[in-house]
Amino acid sequence: MRLSGARCMPVLLLLALSLSAGAAAQTSEFTSLGDSLFPALGNAGYDVQHYDIALRTMVVDREIRASARIDAVAIQPLPQFSLDLLGLTVDSVAVDGREAAFERQQGELVVTPAAALAQNDAFTVTVDYHGVPAPDYYAGLGANLGWNQTGDLIYVVSQPSGARTWFPANDHPSDKATFSLAVTVPADYEVAANGVLSAVESARSSTTYRFEMAQPMATYLATVNIGQFERVDRVAPNGVPLRDYFPDGLRSPDSDIFGRQGEMLVLFSRLFGPYPFDLYGGVVLDVSLGFALETQTLSVFDRSMINAGSWADAVVAHELAHSWFGNSVSVADWSDIWLNEGFATYAEWLWSEHTGGPAALAAQVREAYSVMRMTAAREDSGLLGAPSAEDMFSLMIYLRGGLVLHALRLDVGDAAFFDILRVYAARFRGQSVRTADFITVAEDVSGRSLGAFFDGWLMQRALPAIPQMALTG
Repeated sequence: MRLSGARCMPVLLLLALSLSAGAAAQTSEFTSLGDSLFPALGNAGYDVQHYDIALRTMVVDREIRASARIDAVAIQPLPQFSLDLLGLTVDSVAVDGREAAFERQQGELVVTPAAALAQNDAFTVTVDYHGVPAPDYYAGLGANLGWNQTGDLIYVVSQPSGARTWFPANDHPSDKATFSLAVTVPADYEVAANGVLSAVESARSSTTYRFEMAQPMATYLATVNIGQFERVDRVAPNGVPLRDYFPDGLRSPDSDIFGRQGEMLVLFSRLFGPYPFDLYGGVVLDVSLGFALETQTLSVFDRSMINAGSWADAVVAHELAHSWFGNSVSVADWSDIWLNEGFATYAEWLWSEHTGGPAALAAQVREAYSVMRMTAAREDSGLLGAPSAEDMFSLMIYLRGGLVLHALRLDVGDAAFFDILRVYAARFRGQSVRTADFITVAEDVSGRSLGAFFDGWLMQRALPAIPQMALTG
């Protein structure tokens, strides 16, 4: 996620993501993944392998009718299990083709199979449901997360917990799965979603768009966008297919914010390792979000990007970099969010270095360091390595997170630093990690003991020094 203007607006020092106390406190035997910031999310009893979601909407009535088939493996004996689901009416549930009992408990769908599942059992849950999805509102961002509809435009932005507004899920990034998605809409609408568009099937008055996301994806990264779009197809210089969607009538040669996306892909593939997915692109929505989101293979942007000038390049680079850091390699606990946002922020600075040379990088570092020095002086400043839910999208996560990586680069040297990034991206491709995993890679590759270095940056409020030459350029 990239907050609008987060690089240069000190007022955003006060911005925080507020988690309602009720949501944070709701725990039960069915929600035992134990996330540090969102203890109510997820179920540790099973591992989802694949989501197959088919949904239909007429758009104008706001209702969806859907069926979700979830293939999973039991990690422990399961006489019952739960799926995260907010609102919506569940019509039926089956486990391995047999009708299952179910009930709703707060934000969960609790399922009792006809026969208890044994440890290591592979099983399939099918949930038929309908209703008008209601997004999850976060006051700190002033944003509705999950399934949103504005007029006849539908879009999904779910970080961190909005997937449960539109499909039953193990809604936590520690349980990633592949996805199949079929969306049926009236014939005059188009659908943009994650993965490869495998088929477009037209009927008399409707069209079904089928997408396949072949690489594991965290549930919050799943997106569906329904509207009237202009689609632009191209190919990056390294051969990665690109498809971008613009609101009808809002694109012009001067407003193609994705014009340098291919160049960014080449740069980041060289610095971070091969691009980890089958294709990439972005969708611009004719709404005001206040942020952009790295929904896997199809990042979401709002209309403020259309005339954002050079600032748009920074946001596009940020969301693209999440393909490696956040999407392919995901966090196993939301308290490690700096592994997503700090890395993507530093990728912005690397793009600046690529286009403007060392002086441009030094300016970015100097600006971030100045802001973080003021923040660190506050008594209520958080810890980068152990943030609260209120700190999850604060400038500390972005800017201090980027500074950690720059300081590491200065400490170990360019060769070792970029080797660290490539080994980290390759070793944990398609997996979920903790900060300790990155530290292990950094120590393995550099041959250095880095415990004191990371403790100073992640677990102390005081801001460690960065060599003066790195600040002056």
